[in-house]
Amino acid sequence: MKNLFANETGYQTTKIDVRGVVSNENKVLMVQESHLPSPYHVYKIFIRCEIIGGSATSGMETKKGQFFPKDHEINKIRNGCMSNTKRFFKLFSKNLKESLGPGQYEAEGIKVVCPHCNHDRFKLGKAQLNTALLTFFNLDFANRSADTLMCERCGNIQWFGKNINRV
Repeated sequence: MKNLFANETGYQTTKIDVRGVVSNENKVLMVQESHLPSPYHVYKIFIRCEIIGGSATSGMETKKGQFFPKDHEINKIRNGCMSNTKRFFKLFSKNLKESLGPGQYEAEGIKVVCPHCNHDRFKLGKAQLNTALLTFFNLDFANRSADTLMCERCGNIQWFGKNINRV
């Protein structure tokens, strides 16, 4: 174990692996990595990305990539470099619906409708609930946040302090 950390100097920092999640027509891009898995505990951060141009090429970190249907049988595409694929797809599928645009929502089991125009499709957002004391000490991150729903038709915004669910 001592040899494992011998190449590290100074304070042992958290390892972070940042990944881009690319979806296209209900498919998700999977890539095969060129590097070996790390022996360290690594936190993975996934960021939703869009294709805006260019073409897929192999590089220093990846060998090849291919789009797969999001409900593709995981075992057919799994290999040693794609560990945690099943967990990733579960999380990706859960959040994909939320990232696709306006939807219908309910709060505490009651369907949300716009009080201005009675429309029932909204864009989900977040808002920080700042307090004067925490703002004074530059600690806004410690304040609570609220979910917001903006009406797709008229733009009216509703705030919710409790959880809302997309239906």
